[in-house]
Amino acid sequence: MPVLNISTYGQLMYCTTCKLYHLEFKNLFFDFSSEDLTIFKNYILSIQGEYYNHINHHTVNRRKIILPTRLKGFKFCFTLEELNDLKKLLDTDISRLFDKGTVRDGFHFSLN
Repeated sequence: MPVLNISTYGQLMYCTTCKLYHLEFKNLFFDFSSEDLTIFKNYILSIQGEYYNHINHHTVNRRKIILPTRLKGFKFCFTLEELNDLKKLLDTDISRLFDKGTVRDGFHFSLN
């Protein structure tokens, strides 16, 4: 399975069999269609981590950046370092990689 990008806490892969992107980040694992990955990527890249880190500095939570999800009672929690790492992992122009034929079975690379 081609690895599209690697970061400190995770990796982004593409399964040529199921045509899904697999995002492994710390103890989370996501399966995304191309459209869903774009939506998730745009959402994560839009988050101003410093802002949330500041407004939640008083909480007892170790991870100050708390992001709601559509699932009732389920939220993502990040430190500023983790959020920035996830942004770095997702900040890859996937369409460019496929257009140039860079991604093929068994070929691994990192944009880091």
